[in-house]
Amino acid sequence: MSATSPHRNDLVLLADLARMLGIHRSTLTKWIDDGRIRSYRLPTRRGDRRVAMSDAIQFLRDHPVLAARLAKQSPARRRILCVSDSELLPTHPSVEITHIPADMAMRIIWLVHHDAVVIDHSVLSRSQAIAIATLLRGLRDCRIVHVANEDAADITELAATGCVVRRPVEPTVILRECLQEQEESKWDC
Repeated sequence: MSATSPHRNDLVLLADLARMLGIHRSTLTKWIDDGRIRSYRLPTRRGDRRVAMSDAIQFLRDHPVLAARLAKQSPARRRILCVSDSELLPTHPSVEITHIPADMAMRIIWLVHHDAVVIDHSVLSRSQAIAIATLLRGLRDCRIVHVANEDAADITELAATGCVVRRPVEPTVILRECLQEQEESKWDC
C-alpha cells in the first residue's frame, strides 16, 4: 500500500460494501470504474480492490439523493448488523446478517438501515457500546440487542438503550431477540 492509501483496517471488500449499501457488486464495480468511488488495489498477484469506508461515506455525502433512497430501501429479508470481532450469529434464510469489527462500528452503523443491531460487549468498552446504542436510537428505529458479559454488574444503563442478554448465551437466542417484533416497548426483552 502506498503512503497515501488508507490503513488496511479501514478497507472493505467490494462484496461487503455492496451488501451494506443494498446494491449489486457489479453496480459498485461500475461506479469505481467510472471514478465515482475511489478504490485501492492490494499488492497481491490478483490485485484485489478494496474501498475505504471514508471514501464510501464521502460518496454518500456527495450523492444525498442516492443516500436517502438507500436508507429507505425495504429489503424482503430483515437486516441485522452484528458489531463483533467473531461470527456471533448463525445464518438464517430470512435474515441478512453483516458482521463488522468493533473498530469500524462508529463509521458505518449509520450508512444503511438495519432492523436490529447486536452489540458484543466482549469487544467494546461499556461507554463505546452505550455511545453506539444511543446514536442508533437517535438516528433510526431499530432493535438493539446488547450481549453483555456475565460479570456485568449493572445493566440498568444498557437496558435503557436496548435489550440485554448475558453470556453465556446461545447464538439462536440472540437471533430470536433480534427478530422479535417491537411491541409496546421496543426495549423490552
